[in-house]
Amino acid sequence: GDYFQFITRDGIDELPLEKEVKHARTYTEIQAFRFGSRIRSEFGDLPAGLEGVTVPRLILQPLIENAYHYGLENKMSDGVIRIGFSVEGLELSLTVEDNGDELDDRKLQELRGMLLDSKDRTESTGLINVHRRLRIKYGQGSGLQLNRGAGGGLKAELRIPLRREREDSEHVQIADRG
Repeated sequence: GDYFQFITRDGIDELPLEKEVKHARTYTEIQAFRFGSRIRSEFGDLPAGLEGVTVPRLILQPLIENAYHYGLENKMSDGVIRIGFSVEGLELSLTVEDNGDELDDRKLQELRGMLLDSKDRTESTGLINVHRRLRIKYGQGSGLQLNRGAGGGLKAELRIPLRREREDSEHVQIADRG
């Protein structure tokens, strides 16, 4: 119920990061019923103080869905999806990495090329959709980077600048000091 309520809400384009993460966790719980013990998900801790950072809605779950569908769906055992969060300077990084064994160099290059393709296509993958939405909202330095992960599968990393969020909180602290 939580999953479908989140998906069908109208009018909410942005939400606190902790709600986006909660939705992603709900999605992995649903997938756990489908895949049983074949695939497990591991969530890292959200860095303290970032729970309320506002992010676009539905940016994390499509990356996880991609990992299940393209990276691990055919894996018969020991599939792992790792979801991690980190901050470097004024940039938030959300990472989804799988240990699938179907990603080859050609496919990785093809995916990277799709991210760079500026042609507006009527049909695109969830990865491309998320990348384009982040670029529109935050500009060139943001978006999705695709690499091979430590486990051999795809590592999709979302990068979101925190400057606006951090500046807003600094203004609040300065105002509170009088």
